[in-house]
Amino acid sequence: MKLFIYILSGVLTFLNVHQFSFNHADGTHLPLNEFSGKKILLVNISTVSPLNYQLRGLQELHRLYKDSLVIIGVPSLSL
Repeated sequence: MKLFIYILSGVLTFLNVHQFSFNHADGTHLPLNEFSGKKILLVNISTVSPLNYQLRGLQELHRLYKDSLVIIGVPSLSL
């Protein structure tokens, strides 16, 4: 599905996911329109958490579905 649906102050708005972008850890730009035609899975990850073993599962998903699925890990701070 290419649309996000936001309900903000009672107004229904449709946004195309390909309008968004992220920055890589090195500061370079990653526009999501580079992945047109593929499914995108955005995952909030923590690389310093005891739960980082879950990254192996994401790696396996990538291996199995790399032709049709893009997995983007968005890091979070873990204290």
